Amino acid sequence: MLVLLFIYAVAISTSRATAFSLKSLFGSDDSTAAEADLSNGTNIKARQPLLKATDWFLTEQEITDSRGGVPRSDLAVYTTGNAVKSFTATKEFYDAVYNDLTKTKAGDRVLLSAYATALVPMKPDIDPTGAKTGVGKVFFDVVNRGGNVNILNWQNLKYRSFNLKARNVINAIPASPINGAKAVLLFDDRLPSVVSSYHQKTLVIVADNPLNSEDLPVAYVGGLDLANDRWDTIYHNNSAVRDASGTTFKFQGWIDGHIRIHGPAAKDVANNFVARWNSEYLPSQGIKDELMDFENPPYEHIPQLNYASSNATGNLGKQSIQITRTFSCKYKHYKEFAPRGENSLCPMTSDPELNAEVVDDETVESPEGVTVGKLPRDFRIRKFVEMTGLSYEELDAMTFIEAANQLALAAADESTILENLDIKHHAYFFAITDTIRMVSDPQDTCIYSSK
Repeated sequence: MLVLLFIYAVAISTSRATAFSLKSLFGSDDSTAAEADLSNGTNIKARQPLLKATDWFLTEQEITDSRGGVPRSDLAVYTTGNAVKSFTATKEFYDAVYNDLTKTKAGDRVLLSAYATALVPMKPDIDPTGAKTGVGKVFFDVVNRGGNVNILNWQNLKYRSFNLKARNVINAIPASPINGAKAVLLFDDRLPSVVSSYHQKTLVIVADNPLNSEDLPVAYVGGLDLANDRWDTIYHNNSAVRDASGTTFKFQGWIDGHIRIHGPAAKDVANNFVARWNSEYLPSQGIKDELMDFENPPYEHIPQLNYASSNATGNLGKQSIQITRTFSCKYKHYKEFAPRGENSLCPMTSDPELNAEVVDDETVESPEGVTVGKLPRDFRIRKFVEMTGLSYEELDAMTFIEAANQLALAAADESTILENLDIKHHAYFFAITDTIRMVSDPQDTCIYSSK
């Protein structure tokens, strides 16, 4: 899963389809390729990037085209007035999710789409056993207060034992004594091939019957799961905490990102989940699911969202958001929400993904002398703090190129978390043919008539 597709407003091109290059980002159009290749960017003047959301987002027609000509009726083209908070360190994400989940009330509903789920503590630094902040305990408390929990979890073989334990504990949570609310975890195998995986990592908290026109749900979108290995700090120096809490599985640290959305875009994330959950084509119904213990319990449909507030506009913040997705056009069981697939998000064409593309209406002046989005620049600087070890203040004063040059310097330090990319040829490379690549990372394309 990609971390997030933020628009790094300094490091962007004026064309949505143009690949990243210094030549396209900086300087005049009459620069030769040789000049661009020889420059490290410090002597090239930055161009003012586009700042309007409509300059970056797909149009309604482009979204329809990405769906084989089928309009996308259950999600907005894009939304405005969202409040977005970004998380560069995984601890920040876990703390925020814990705070939101512990505030749920009777009638609320939690919708979690996961690559993997484990019974890890959300605050291992203060609760290593998970007695108070463990995933199972937090969901138990949500249900006990009268909230429903619905989880769609990919049939992840790498984390199979952890997923099964989470399923067994979560599905055994007693119905709420207040209103009969329940927790249900389903394993989702509705994918185009056996090597496909679900990369929609989202969490939404919705209210039961919000009548206020200002009421809007909260959604999390990004690259993180409530699972092993993930919890970490920006300094990556908490191995003892991770080990003592059972967080560590395969990795001694984790680098990723996520955002929290409060606003109409959260409805889009919720609607995506509800459509998957309510599909008439049920997940995990085969013999292999029984053999692998991935069979699902009986479950009920989720009611459609019933918010009185606008589906496209809000006044909670200054961020505009477009939800983009991948659903394979070759898989025939997305008929309720993507009958011809969807490729508005292009990193993959087969594995289902979901991204929140964010454009910030709030701007700041960068050291290059251009105006850029405040939120994406702040996210980029905090990521560079994580990668380089420099302070926020130091990196804030640098141009993008100056800050990027610090990555190479940091990679040479013995204490770095970075590693130089040194590609060496191996004899087995000859076996990685186009046929193999099309199996492991297929390019799913379909042609439809105009009728």
